[in-house]
Amino acid sequence: MNDFLEQLESNTNEDDELMEQASYVVVFIGEYAIKHLCKEICRTNKQIGHAWVQEVLQGHPIHCYEMFCMEKHIFYMLCSKLVDHVKGNKNLQERF
Repeated sequence: MNDFLEQLESNTNEDDELMEQASYVVVFIGEYAIKHLCKEICRTNKQIGHAWVQEVLQGHPIHCYEMFCMEKHIFYMLCSKLVDHVKGNKNLQERF
C-alpha cells in the first residue's frame, strides 16, 4: 500500500512540474504574440516626396533622427553639399 501511495505522490509531483512548465510556455507564447504578431501602425502620414520631407524636418527632432539617421542641421548640410556638387557637375558638362 505504501508503494502505491508513494507512486501516486510521485505522479502528482510530476504533474505539478509539468503544469508549471506548461504555464511558462503559455506566458512566453503570449509575450511573443503581443510583441511580434499584434502590430499597430504608428506612421500613418499620407504625404509623400518633398511634402513628407518638409513635414519631418519641421516636426520633432527625434522623428527626424529616426527617419534620416541624422540631426536636422546635418541633413541640411548634406543637402547643401549635394546641390553644390550637382551645380559643379553641370558646369563641367556644359564646358565639354
